[in-house]
Amino acid sequence: VLHLNADSDDNGNDTVEVKFRQDADWTVSWGGSDFPSGTGTAVNGPNIQVPLNDEADPGITTDYLVLFTWIDDTTCQYTFQLTSGPISMIGAFNNWNGDVMMHRDPLNPQLWKLTRSWYEDSEVKFRENKDWTQAWGNSDWPSGVGNPDNGPNIPLVAGTYDVTFNALTFEYNFVPNNDVCTEIELLGDFNEWGANEDLPPTFMARDADYPSEFTLSYNFTAATNLFFKMSDGQPIGNDNIWGGTFPCGTGMHDVTKLIQVPGGKYDITFNCKSGDFCFTRLGNSVIAPKVFDITVDGKLNEADWDISKNISRIIDGEANDDVNEVNFGVTYKNPDAREGAYLFVGVDVKDAVPYVDDAGEVFIDGDKSGGVYDGHDLRAKFGATGVEILEGPDGFTASDILLGFQITADGYSAEIGIPLDKLGVTPEEGNQMGFDLFYYDDDGEGVAYTLAWNGGLENVSNTSSFGDLTFGELSCGCISVYNSTIGDVILRNPTDMPTNYVGTYEFFDAQDVVFRKDGQSTVEWGAADFPTGTAVIGGPMVPATANRYRVSFDCITGEYNFNADGTVPEEGLAQAQYTETPPAIDGDLSEYDLAYGSDGVVVGTGPNNNTVTWGAKWDEFNLYIGANVVDGVVNLASVGNPWDNDAIEMYIDGNNDKDGTYDGDFDTQLIMDVVSNNADGANGTDLLWIKADGVPITNYNSQWLNTDDGYAVEIRLGWDNFNFAPGKGRVMGWSLGNNDNDLDQGRDYQTVWYGTGDNWNNTGDLGDLQLAGGPYFFANSISENNVLYNADILLFPNPTNGYVNLKSIGETFKGDVQVMVTDIQGRVIVQVQDSFRASGLVQFNMSGLSRGVYFVNIMGEDGKRAVKKLIVQ
Repeated sequence: VLHLNADSDDNGNDTVEVKFRQDADWTVSWGGSDFPSGTGTAVNGPNIQVPLNDEADPGITTDYLVLFTWIDDTTCQYTFQLTSGPISMIGAFNNWNGDVMMHRDPLNPQLWKLTRSWYEDSEVKFRENKDWTQAWGNSDWPSGVGNPDNGPNIPLVAGTYDVTFNALTFEYNFVPNNDVCTEIELLGDFNEWGANEDLPPTFMARDADYPSEFTLSYNFTAATNLFFKMSDGQPIGNDNIWGGTFPCGTGMHDVTKLIQVPGGKYDITFNCKSGDFCFTRLGNSVIAPKVFDITVDGKLNEADWDISKNISRIIDGEANDDVNEVNFGVTYKNPDAREGAYLFVGVDVKDAVPYVDDAGEVFIDGDKSGGVYDGHDLRAKFGATGVEILEGPDGFTASDILLGFQITADGYSAEIGIPLDKLGVTPEEGNQMGFDLFYYDDDGEGVAYTLAWNGGLENVSNTSSFGDLTFGELSCGCISVYNSTIGDVILRNPTDMPTNYVGTYEFFDAQDVVFRKDGQSTVEWGAADFPTGTAVIGGPMVPATANRYRVSFDCITGEYNFNADGTVPEEGLAQAQYTETPPAIDGDLSEYDLAYGSDGVVVGTGPNNNTVTWGAKWDEFNLYIGANVVDGVVNLASVGNPWDNDAIEMYIDGNNDKDGTYDGDFDTQLIMDVVSNNADGANGTDLLWIKADGVPITNYNSQWLNTDDGYAVEIRLGWDNFNFAPGKGRVMGWSLGNNDNDLDQGRDYQTVWYGTGDNWNNTGDLGDLQLAGGPYFFANSISENNVLYNADILLFPNPTNGYVNLKSIGETFKGDVQVMVTDIQGRVIVQVQDSFRASGLVQFNMSGLSRGVYFVNIMGEDGKRAVKKLIVQ
């Protein structure tokens, strides 16, 4: 069936020109001069002139049943048989709002059929093309002839019927059918659970051949809970609904089993006999995380970006073998005190031949209404030359869109900021809008091909083919206390407190600091108050004074507290001393200052007849612990668990949140016991018991050494086990304990340096281990791949055996900078204070250094950083 409408009339003459062709190609095609029937020819056959309007019977719009008979590659026979457009039913049962589509009979295109149930009497009509231009009604029931002049409503009696309507004779008939189930509707948050009488019910469509099967394509603009429900006019109850688990399953008559459907477009199927259902997502979808802000400069360097959605479908042109790799991501921000809501789009293009006319198009359907562009929709072209608005609401101009471009090593990247308030869109978590992206590749000879994420060329005039963009949740990311002296002192979330961040830190002198996100200056909070206050984005630095503080910060409210009384007492504080010479892990503890003990009996009654002394060291990469135990009875015969034997236990709260729970990504309990470390009869074997539900410990080595009066334990733990960034004044939760088994009946008692007998289970009982001496932070603990502004610094020559130049690109490093050159151990070899203000260059001499790999760390006044790898020959 060929369906025609005014959009089909390109020439505006009420005639549509058509041809037949083979395999969607013009190699073989047929045309003819006759209508509605004729003989088509392949050689110079004219276009067939098909009338848009039927002059003989203007009551029926011009749809045609087309019959085609192939004779040979040069000749065919064709017939265009007039038929109706789609026929539907409408009535009081759906508030005269919305159409129940009938099914065209495959053998008689004028005959329309429907099996349907009505739970109460109603008035109905038939109409064509979901429009009142042509509608039929009559007062006869259950059979009659519809009046084409919009006759009276048909007085339908409640029941289930096989309905037929003939669009040629206008005859209708309702024949009872009691063998099928009632109609099925969807009821949920998305349609206010049917409470809004202005909204039509959301009916599913019954299959014409299998009346127990129902289908529906639906666009949920936000996440929703819903049920499948019998359309029986009764309140929701276990007997008339089906719930279940998204996306597919067998429905249950249980009102507690709400189906939780994420926003998006779905094909939905349901069987009223079996209860089987399935939601199949249509098209592509993307979640835009909420952010505090994005600097639109094209660099894609904010940690909030996830540039992983691929644009790869060719919709126009040819790409041969050089299709560019194009990926994108999206984020958004809510209105704040400085500006309105923005959608941010980041695009990364790998292109061997970047050209100024390469471009993209972004498409937005702000209210997900589909159809032609309206005041909530946008179509904008962007490229190196700027922005062009192709479709948009009145008053929306190219200058409203933020745009940044950046040349990269293998192509280029772009960031676009779109003001959502200009589209009348207020983003809310879980809600959706339509979204799409095109990419045009032009290598200097015009656009070679066009890539699309979801839709096609129809996007130019219609928003219905866009994908789904869901507004996601805010993630505060990694929060730190920062200035250029102390670096980023990372705070962590206590369990189930995603917006609250805590940590302990000692300021050795007054420091002005900010709270910042993801180690970047894009989002920084500050305020002039101390020790408590409410920080705002872009606020002044917080004037911290010298002391040791328990620091807390809420990334949503901005409330902060530097609490000098919130730290552990002095007896719960131990110091690990900085070392530039890593100790050998051999059980010889002469390298340590064993200044701390383990004297408090917390399990058992004692008496404590052991003497424990321990100390700690640290460097850029590791924490080192040495413990010596004087024990008159070292029981090698014990067969108990590690904690029942003579042993040293260590408890580590790597994120120092002190929230009680051992976190699986930061915290652990470790035990070195005499039996495990002497099981093969050899002195000093290396066996460490690691808490199964703590953080995996993979970077370590340890040593047990039997001594004349007891034993010694030494262990090295890599900071990367705990995702801990070391530095002077930084703190982790810590304690150490000793188990004594003299009677061979399990553990007699346990002592700890600090805490309780519940140290193994509760990080809130632990003390603090603070890093003393050494640098405040290590610049090259940031890997070069994750440095924020490497693209803004050129380093040359590299390799070198003499002077090295740093050149600033762009505006990132325009003022004073601190340059530190470190070796691969993190030791500072060269340190320079200079400025890019005059020549744009900073120069320093590397001629006195030995050959090897070094890292050049550049830090600007505002904390922006870059790290460049340098080879000295």
